[in-house]
Amino acid sequence: MANGSVKSIVKSFFDYPLGSQARLSAIDWLGPTTYLPVTPGTPPALATGGDQISAAALGLKTINFLVGGITYDGTYEVIPYRISPTVWGLYWRVLATGALAGAIAFNTSTVRLVAEGL
Repeated sequence: MANGSVKSIVKSFFDYPLGSQARLSAIDWLGPTTYLPVTPGTPPALATGGDQISAAALGLKTINFLVGGITYDGTYEVIPYRISPTVWGLYWRVLATGALAGAIAFNTSTVRLVAEGL
C-alpha cells in the first residue's frame, strides 16, 4: 500500500496509542448568528471573540484535537484553536482573500468538524 493512501492514514490514526477511551466525532456545524472577529490575547490571556464549540456538542467530555475545514458553500475556512479541554474556538476566514471574517452572521454556512477526545 502506498504511503499516504486513505487506508494507511486511517490505519495509522487508529493505531495511535490513545487508550481505550478515545473516541472520534464528526458533525456538521452551522455558523453562528452573531460573530465577533477574533482578537488574539497576549499570554497568558486567551483570544476573545469568534465562534465556540463545546465537547458536549460533539458528544465528548473533552477534546484532544479538532479539525476544521472549508464550508460546504466554499466561502469560508474554519480554523479551530484550543481554549480549554472542553471548549474550542473557531476562526472564520474568508477563503477568497485569506482575511479573518468580520462581524457578520454565518448562520447560512455549514462546515464539517472532526474531533478526537474522551
